[in-house]
Amino acid sequence: MASRRLAVLQQHLGGLRVQDEDGSELERQATSAAATTLPPPDQMFDFLTRDNKQLRAQIFEFLKFQAALECLSFCDYSLAIKSGVHFTLCGGTIAKLGTEKHHDVLRAMDTLELPGSFGMTELGHGSNVMGIETTAVYDPATQEFILNTPNNEASKFWIGGVAQTARISAIFAQLTVNGKNEGPHVFIVHLRDANGNFMPGVRCADNGPKQGLLGVDNGQIWLNNVRVPRDALLDRYATVDTAGNYRSPIANVQQRFGTMIGGLTTGRMLIAQGAVDACKIGCTIAIRYAADRPQFGDRPILSYLTHQRRLFVGLATTYAFHLAMLQLKQVVVKGGPDAGKQIHIVSSGLKAGATWHRVKILQDCRECCGGMGFLAINRIGPMLNDMNVDTTFEGDNTVLMAQVAKPLLDAAVKAGMTSAPPPKVMEMDLCKTCVGRLLAWREQMLTAGLAADMAAAAAKGGPNAGMAAFDDNLDRVTQLGWAWTDRHTFAAFQAEAAAAPAALQPALNLLALLYGLTRIEAGVECYLSTGALSGDAIKALHAKANALCRELGAGNGRLALALCDGFGIPDHLLQAPIAVGNWRTFEG
Repeated sequence: MASRRLAVLQQHLGGLRVQDEDGSELERQATSAAATTLPPPDQMFDFLTRDNKQLRAQIFEFLKFQAALECLSFCDYSLAIKSGVHFTLCGGTIAKLGTEKHHDVLRAMDTLELPGSFGMTELGHGSNVMGIETTAVYDPATQEFILNTPNNEASKFWIGGVAQTARISAIFAQLTVNGKNEGPHVFIVHLRDANGNFMPGVRCADNGPKQGLLGVDNGQIWLNNVRVPRDALLDRYATVDTAGNYRSPIANVQQRFGTMIGGLTTGRMLIAQGAVDACKIGCTIAIRYAADRPQFGDRPILSYLTHQRRLFVGLATTYAFHLAMLQLKQVVVKGGPDAGKQIHIVSSGLKAGATWHRVKILQDCRECCGGMGFLAINRIGPMLNDMNVDTTFEGDNTVLMAQVAKPLLDAAVKAGMTSAPPPKVMEMDLCKTCVGRLLAWREQMLTAGLAADMAAAAAKGGPNAGMAAFDDNLDRVTQLGWAWTDRHTFAAFQAEAAAAPAALQPALNLLALLYGLTRIEAGVECYLSTGALSGDAIKALHAKANALCRELGAGNGRLALALCDGFGIPDHLLQAPIAVGNWRTFEG
């Protein structure tokens, strides 16, 4: 397939010409070259997975760990989540918050002698982890912590692995030492013995039937005077000595808590990457089938613009988030004093954006496959069910978008940011440079407007009034989170396309432009209401996006198919008969 060539395709429609502030015209970046040569799929696969190449060369544990768990999501999402709970959430928390005394537990987890779970979420506390109600009180007489579930709302809820298999759990509880509450801390609590019997004071139950993800045994935990030894406290950032003296290098309770939950970033990244990988599967199945399925004569359904608009925008979005995730992994690898804050913001935006996009992309793929998309054997429907929860766990998406927006607003209030004028739009020429500027302007405009409202409220009524203004504008806060995510992913796409091998750049540039244009379309209300773009400009933008879809669909979608092949998904993992077999011979 890598050697096949596309015929010369139709030229782009005219685009928007955008002027810089000094009046000079921004450079037009044509994408029609993408239509002349297919990107070699093996080379595209190498480009998309070059982080894995680095791990093989350097045996870098973080990337190795990420790659291993990502691979499982191509096989079965329940298996991936079950493994993630055990190794990432439970094992990762013990590794990051524990010390050498806890390494025996980690070794037993590695051999699956001790299946693990992660006991943070409670029936009454999901996003508000600081408000959990499970208690842990230190008893100096026995040098033990006594854990209790004071009421049913404090029961640990939706805990993966608890219903049937977990023997231990990393339990978050409010620690009290000498009558003083020290905030949430984490304890290793044994739930079952080697024979599967509950430990004294422990009660667990299955959460019951779910929409999907049936391979994960989610459950509920109640603790009644459960005693654990002093060493059960994960004590990297807080210790209690034999006399019952509490010590921590981080004096502030909230800062200490923030440090303790910092390890959740790895899980959030895995959920985001899992969403991207599901989109790869869905797009590949749907595009392959659409290229081979005629309707109303011999015309393949992929040739219809309504199909292209759904599937090719989904393909471009999938590439955008994959490349943005690749950049984020490199930030984690590099580290540095400011990396933690950056990783939190970026992982929050990418997790929310990737999973929300996954919902739409898989639904579009399902519909574009018609009834075949509804058959479980073709994978898309079951993935929709199994993965629907990814918009909630590892951080509710709306809450994560607020976490993206909050530091932007805090910095803007402090700096007294004011709105900048939009880029000047003249006649037709939409290039990647101008799309990037329009996306950046939307983020800046929303930031400045919200910051001004918060600052004005604080000036009248103090800091609490400023926070009240934040709460009163949470819909705009979510829009700002989206604006940041759109701008960030497009910038990442641009940078990665520029660094790609020359044979891949035309196709990547085409996809990047399509992604950027459709993200402007998604925020069209902002551009029209502020006068940043006229109605005619929006029409031209829409026509440009359609033209790019036509390029991807030319020759019965040979370029789009090559880009799907660039994901490198083996047929035995795609599994869907409509993608890897002959749908004409299908029998139920």
